[in-house]
Amino acid sequence: MDLADPPMFERFLLENPWPLTVGLVAVALALLTLASRRRQKGLLGGAVVATLLAGGVLALSHFVTTDREVITDRSRQLLDATAPFNADKLRALLDDDATVSCAERIWVPAGQVVAAAEGRLSRRQVAHAVRSIEAEADDAGRGRTALRVVTTFDAGASGGEQRSVTEWVFVWRRDGVAGPWKVVDLQLVKWNGQDPPCGSFRR
Repeated sequence: MDLADPPMFERFLLENPWPLTVGLVAVALALLTLASRRRQKGLLGGAVVATLLAGGVLALSHFVTTDREVITDRSRQLLDATAPFNADKLRALLDDDATVSCAERIWVPAGQVVAAAEGRLSRRQVAHAVRSIEAEADDAGRGRTALRVVTTFDAGASGGEQRSVTEWVFVWRRDGVAGPWKVVDLQLVKWNGQDPPCGSFRR
């Protein structure tokens, strides 16, 4: 699922500063080389400025965390809360009205998500591997993360392991400027490359 691209400022200064930083360092080295050959103080000053800018970009990206980075990290935390299952950690990431959707309809209703997850996951060995994750967030406190996840779990009485590849969209909401981001809907989009098998929900 393709989500909206972040503003250029966020992408290259805050979330992925390395291309710009490497470019500035390369400019600094080139100016230093020219300055040593031509003995021009102006070139040396340019190299110092480029080096300071590179350091400033790295410092800015270190101290400023974007909303996209926050909900990306919290998406990983949510998966971690299910493998092994931890009800308290999962509950802390969910809105009080959080639901699970499948095939564009409510599959697990509000107030039952933690109990449903516990019933399916607490007695099984589960491991997740995130293959891809994208995020978008707006100034109104709304965001989404799109994930592709490989899940390995024990097959129960039959023994062995089973593996599934699922695609999800986590819908996030933040109340107020300083409030925490919480999931309001977990949307199952694909199951092993096919439309998900959305039967009737049973606790």
